[in-house]
Amino acid sequence: MRYRARIVTLPVMRFWGALTLVLLLGSTGCGDKRRAPGADPHAQTPAKAPAAQRPVEITQGMGVRLTGQPARNGSHTVEITVANAGSAAVRLSSALLLERQEGGTWSEVENVAGISLRTDCRTPAPECLSLVPGAELYPPPWLGTAGDVQCVCTRCGPVENGTYRFVAHSCDGDRVYRGTAFTVAR
Repeated sequence: MRYRARIVTLPVMRFWGALTLVLLLGSTGCGDKRRAPGADPHAQTPAKAPAAQRPVEITQGMGVRLTGQPARNGSHTVEITVANAGSAAVRLSSALLLERQEGGTWSEVENVAGISLRTDCRTPAPECLSLVPGAELYPPPWLGTAGDVQCVCTRCGPVENGTYRFVAHSCDGDRVYRGTAFTVAR
């Protein structure tokens, strides 16, 4: 399978260097690992109490733009773009969900395996990634299929025609970013 090359401008090239640095530095884990002087270094940190509220639902807000654009070249792929148009860095889980609209209600598409925010198909997706202000990420496209859905289609089939959107979550699970709707028609 071939992937088309993208022309990258200098600001985007700077972003990739910054993203690589953030991923390398951030891959060791989240949270503050410092301990108080004299504290037992082997003591377990207490688990974070579950949030009393549901995550904040955000549709194209808080600076994150998540879009799906069906290809115009006759293929059934959908280009994915996630951008940080805000003024602060955002940390996103690399796992995207896919939702389908039926009768005015959105529901998760259950038989979709692995749509990830990652730079290419050769590199495994990190658990979390940071996007600095102004950054845009163009992950490999969704193949427009159920089953295997990104990069490789070994056990897959086309999804039903309909209206879909991608959904991202913050790494801490406190925010849900719902993308713009797009149509799949075969």
